[in-house]
Amino acid sequence: MSKNVLFIMADQLGAAQLGCYGSGVDSTPTLDSLAAEGMLFSRCYTTTPVCAPNRANLLTGRSPCVHGMISNNYALATDTPTYAHVLQRRGYRTGGFGKFHQHPMPLGLPPDAAYLGFTESVLSEDPKWGPYLEWVEQTCPERFERALALAWSPPPGTPPDRIERWRKARADVLGPIRQQARWSIVYPSPLGPELHDTTFLTDMGLDFLQRHRRDHENTPFFCHVSYVDPHDPAYAPKRQEMLERLVDAATMPHRVPQYRNLPAIDGRKHAPGGKGNGQLVPAAPLFKHTTAPSLTE
Repeated sequence: MSKNVLFIMADQLGAAQLGCYGSGVDSTPTLDSLAAEGMLFSRCYTTTPVCAPNRANLLTGRSPCVHGMISNNYALATDTPTYAHVLQRRGYRTGGFGKFHQHPMPLGLPPDAAYLGFTESVLSEDPKWGPYLEWVEQTCPERFERALALAWSPPPGTPPDRIERWRKARADVLGPIRQQARWSIVYPSPLGPELHDTTFLTDMGLDFLQRHRRDHENTPFFCHVSYVDPHDPAYAPKRQEMLERLVDAATMPHRVPQYRNLPAIDGRKHAPGGKGNGQLVPAAPLFKHTTAPSLTE
């Protein structure tokens, strides 16, 4: 019988941050327990350290020079086969929830991850716009402004009144918090843990698993839950309580200087047919395909 698979991924969670890899801080007891009871890998290699290309590597088993995602703000061709397509052919129901980053983030989310081979999917990326913000607005409308304040710049097509509401939330909610913070990308969250996108994505994954067990008991599943956190900016709920419990402030090292306004490197100008200068291709054609990807086994 085929095995069920739950694949959990976190963004920018370094090995040095985990107790099982010797962090010295007891902050990841659940992951440490999984490592103790399962298998812990001591070496890992990648052909690129950049977010979107590396995710494409994992999805396709190919290197950037083959799948074409040589930098962020590219879109993976929709006829590219992924492991999820292979699993579907093997009879799996595939669920994908969270961050895939196979499209240019400034253009907004694709409707779903069907083109990546996922039977069901709910997408959420760093900018927050889309299903996550909609969930907060429906679940707890009185705290929606706090969630909206954490969103990045609105994607094209956002209604003007929504943009103005976002600007006001950034100024009224996030502005004072960041002014009091020691670091520009590390500050207390205006939301409780029950409304963070980590909770939202966990709930989406659990819902998929529970419905699968109820309705598809004899079918194997593959569930990919991909968290946006702890990617910066870091605004963990109850951050101050956590720091006081885990860290002695007297032993903290001095702040590392932050360098701004460094010249940007745009890899697109070096790619065949690349436009360079930060230009992005239109969003509409990126996520449409009429034929299934060709799979070679």
